[in-house]
Amino acid sequence: MVRFLFFLFVPYFTLAENTDLVSSAISVSVYPNPASEFLILTPKKQYTGLLFKMFNSVGVEIYQDELDSVKKIDLSDFKSNVYIVNFYLDGECVKTERVIVRH
Repeated sequence: MVRFLFFLFVPYFTLAENTDLVSSAISVSVYPNPASEFLILTPKKQYTGLLFKMFNSVGVEIYQDELDSVKKIDLSDFKSNVYIVNFYLDGECVKTERVIVRH
């Protein structure tokens, strides 16, 4: 019998430290998850200087932008994979979300 083990490599620098504590610092909805055509990021309130960055499964930054209102990201150029979305305020990662893209 052949068994396969799959590991998702996510570099330590892409994840917020102690995510449970800092996740409550901001409130952002990330949906749908899994996503296929688009991803919507919706801040629950107005945050000044809120930045988000998306990383692929090996930690390469593939997208970044400010999140001052609802943001719809076209996923047509993204490969099916798991992505990390980090949210930053004042240069500090305050929230991390994992997103699955399936085409």
